[in-house]
Amino acid sequence: MYSAETWKQQFIINKDDGLLSVMPWGSIFEQWFAGISYTTGAPMCFCEEPETVQQNIREISPKIIFLATRQWISMCSEVQIKVSDAGWLKRICYDLFMPVGHKVAESKLANQKPTLLWKLLNQIGEFTVFKPVRDKLGFTKTRYPICGSTYISPDIMRFYYALGTPL
Repeated sequence: MYSAETWKQQFIINKDDGLLSVMPWGSIFEQWFAGISYTTGAPMCFCEEPETVQQNIREISPKIIFLATRQWISMCSEVQIKVSDAGWLKRICYDLFMPVGHKVAESKLANQKPTLLWKLLNQIGEFTVFKPVRDKLGFTKTRYPICGSTYISPDIMRFYYALGTPL
């Protein structure tokens, strides 16, 4: 409960914010998440079936989401596959603006402000690529995505950070 109280002090969590974890109930992380739900009053949401996880994430769009590494990797791969199968315009937009997202993310990670040009390009990318991809993944309201269980590749973390969902 102490760690849940600490989380509550560090991050803004309201009673209307959804919490979603797909970790096993016996996991210490799931217990910790339950503590956050208990101390903040925010509802703890659950997926209906293992097969409907992505659909449930999109339906709930939780403010805090806690997924295992393999699930983050799977969603990243799914986006890349769908982009490769998309029409030429969507592929061009993705290929044009993802490097912009990476550049802006790198400058933020280095505690530097992006230049006006990069900010402008990032805003165009936000409306043409980043926001639609976050919507398809179910991260429209997500502010605190958490990765747990094992090591995750820096490339996967960069991908989500470029989308505007820093792990």
